Amino acid sequence: MSSSNSATAGLSVHRLVTDLVEMRAELAPDRVAYRFSSDGEFDTCTVTYGALREQSRSVARRLRQNVVTGDRVIVALPPGLEFVSHFFGCLYAGAVAVPAYPPLRLRHQPSIERFARIVKDSSAAAVLTTPALAAGLRNAHFDFLLGVAVLGCDPAEYEDGKCGSGEFPRREGDEPAVLQYTSGSTSMPRGVVLTNAGILYNLKVTADLFGSSEDSVGVIWLPPYHDMGLIGGILQPLFGGFPVILFSPFRFVQQPLRWLKTISRWKGTVSGGPNFAYELCIRKISSEQRAELDLSSWKVAFNGAEPIRSETLERFAVKFRPCGFHREAFFPCYGLAEATLLVTGKVKDRASSSAPYRSVVLQEARTDIETRRGAMAVGVGRAAPGTTVVIADPETRHALPDGAIGEIWVSAPGVGAGYWNRPLENERVFEAQLANTGEGPFLRTGDLGFLDSGELFVTGRLKDIIIIRGLKYWPHDIESIAESVDPCLRAAAAFTEGDGVECSLTVMAEWDGEVDRDQCSKIEAAIRSVVAEQIDLRVDRVVLVAPGSIPRTTSGKIQRHRCRGWLRHKEAGSLLALQRLTMGEASAGPEA
Repeated sequence: MSSSNSATAGLSVHRLVTDLVEMRAELAPDRVAYRFSSDGEFDTCTVTYGALREQSRSVARRLRQNVVTGDRVIVALPPGLEFVSHFFGCLYAGAVAVPAYPPLRLRHQPSIERFARIVKDSSAAAVLTTPALAAGLRNAHFDFLLGVAVLGCDPAEYEDGKCGSGEFPRREGDEPAVLQYTSGSTSMPRGVVLTNAGILYNLKVTADLFGSSEDSVGVIWLPPYHDMGLIGGILQPLFGGFPVILFSPFRFVQQPLRWLKTISRWKGTVSGGPNFAYELCIRKISSEQRAELDLSSWKVAFNGAEPIRSETLERFAVKFRPCGFHREAFFPCYGLAEATLLVTGKVKDRASSSAPYRSVVLQEARTDIETRRGAMAVGVGRAAPGTTVVIADPETRHALPDGAIGEIWVSAPGVGAGYWNRPLENERVFEAQLANTGEGPFLRTGDLGFLDSGELFVTGRLKDIIIIRGLKYWPHDIESIAESVDPCLRAAAAFTEGDGVECSLTVMAEWDGEVDRDQCSKIEAAIRSVVAEQIDLRVDRVVLVAPGSIPRTTSGKIQRHRCRGWLRHKEAGSLLALQRLTMGEASAGPEA
């Protein structure tokens, strides 16, 4: 068990997130709060704290003509300053803000379906989006928008006299402020209810662990619709009173160099992302491009949201050391939407750690720290102040000792108030109690890990465990081994197929090399050989696909179940693959 010594010591006296906007506008109205770069490099626009307050209040006044206190409002705007002001405008209006990806196109069925599920699940009263998309949604006459006010964010609508006046409702700190929808759901998404009090707690402990101040500078490309981009990228700088440069995640994916160039140009001190972002920089940034970078200002390089690989940290540190990057800047951390954002983080001024663990774990989910061998887990730090982390056996619900791998359970003021309108699921997920001590309630994260002298090590997802012949394997260990076979292997997904009794292991891997039958056959054989050699496990099937084909959630996590479903049902829409290479044979694409 790991817990802090103080729950909310020094927590801000503010009760509402909008109090932060008011405070910053009063103290430094002309100071830049947010910069947004539309091209990911030089084309930037800014908003000061004073202007942010006025814009947010204008949005709130217009909203009050369409919604009442407590109504849910979908904020479906692309990343940018308008998203920021409209998010805060919802909170000023007393509404519950629901950040959501705007549909890509009205005829793009997957994005429309996900958008519709969020609108229906939240029982939204209004949608805030771009004028063009608002007109399109209204003209399409979608059933899920019946009775929903679809509002285009036209600046002309916020002119004096058009958006009303009056006081804004003053809500309580324990009332819902945000519905933060989980990424990666392929059926009905779940909205985590975040309160003002829970958000402010998480912002406080994150600021303490980051060591941020008004002299910090943030650089964020993460999507603003999820915890890391929203809480860490937009609200955290506001809490700390430091400016942040924002740009679209699409700009980053198109050219990862933009991320590091922005840090270099603006002397960024706080920035980060999932492990794959660091991998992209390692692979895509040339020596010539690297020579133009100065990363000496980067003090907190956070890494979270997916398994952190020690080899990624090491290779990134080596490659960008000539640019002034310091390995000590790495800040491995662990968090999830259900806990607002941060749960554990690296102790300040202490190098990140790693520990070996056995890739094969017995049914009772135990491992021996002294004698285990195999994969390396990166430590994601200790519990934040006021947070308790325990490792529990997911079946018996007994607390496990140090070194035992089990489910990560969390108790903290920042844990959400549950999923929106899901009482039965809330009882199972948010109100767990330890059977051997009666302690609780805990949030059951569904993640697996172990504690070592108070530090948390995350090993995988409970639902993704691979069980073969009664033994448990962590899929990302297999994936890491497969990716090490050849530099042209970009990413891998490991999963089982079958009924659980006679199941087979499949590795799907993205191949960025030559499409040649003999070469692909050699790669497949090499993957089978190295997995067998390192963890004594047979790979029954290797499927090579084009780069970018393995499906991920909107926050970057691999969706192994979708890989399995595509192979099982041969649904062309399940993967983004442009070509499929199986057993060394290239075809025009997956079957329809």
